[in-house]
Amino acid sequence: MSEKFKHNRRKFEYQGRTIYEWEQSIEEINIFVQPPPGITSKMIACEITPTKLILGIKGNPPFIN
Repeated sequence: MSEKFKHNRRKFEYQGRTIYEWEQSIEEINIFVQPPPGITSKMIACEITPTKLILGIKGNPPFIN
């Protein structure tokens, strides 16, 4: 992790569970996600473009959009 990330992570929680955490600077953002137990990488739906981020579990509404 670079020196520019001296910021504290911020977190988004839902029903007492941390859904994701992030930290950011002017140049970049880091997002940290801990999937629920039993979820494999093949079950994750992720789309990243210059203007949007969509992340979720395939077949379900995304939890980041």
